[in-house]
Amino acid sequence: VATLDLSATQKSKIQNITAAVGGGQTVAISGSVSLNHIGKYGDSGNPDEDGNVTTARIANSAITNGATVATVKATDTSSIESLAGAVSISIGSTAVGAAVADNAIRNVAKATVSDTAVVGATGLTVEATNGSTIDSLSIAGAGGASGAAAGSASSNRTGNRTIGEIKDSAMTGSAASVRVAALDTAAIRSLAGAIGIGGSAGFGAAVAVNKINNTTDAHVSGTRALTAGYA
Repeated sequence: VATLDLSATQKSKIQNITAAVGGGQTVAISGSVSLNHIGKYGDSGNPDEDGNVTTARIANSAITNGATVATVKATDTSSIESLAGAVSISIGSTAVGAAVADNAIRNVAKATVSDTAVVGATGLTVEATNGSTIDSLSIAGAGGASGAAAGSASSNRTGNRTIGEIKDSAMTGSAASVRVAALDTAAIRSLAGAIGIGGSAGFGAAVAVNKINNTTDAHVSGTRALTAGYA
């Protein structure tokens, strides 16, 4: 049996630790900032071309062998693992600690068959998968004999596009099986925390903003023929 297996895979990964420690007899201040972006937002005007793009494509071709099984797959499993931390200790007066993390993933995973004749092939699978993940931990602590203030902030977001498509193609035959699929399993796991301990006053605040704004699309369009036997 003839087999055509076309695949494109991206496994971008960022692992980052940003830490700061401050200590003083009178005043102690520490701060850390972590910025991690995979496929930063672009300005191409075409959302399919912004960020990192992983594409598996058959175009302007003909698959005519009646025994052929064709598979076209695009997979993106980009990930960010981020730790931002800050600790300040003052034995005399005031301590301030702050930690900030900003993490973003914007990718395109696209599997496509276009302008192609598929004649009598026993199987055709077009599949795009996006499994991006963000794991973020932002922690700040401060301790002072008089006053202490600690704050942490975490912003985590994904803006991915996952596309599986057959377009402007001709599929003929009575025994073929066609599958077009797009799957997104993006996940964000985030923890932001702060603790402030002071002899007179202590203050701690933590903020986390997480957003998944992805598009997942599987479609067949502009196909000139789709005869019985395809599903």
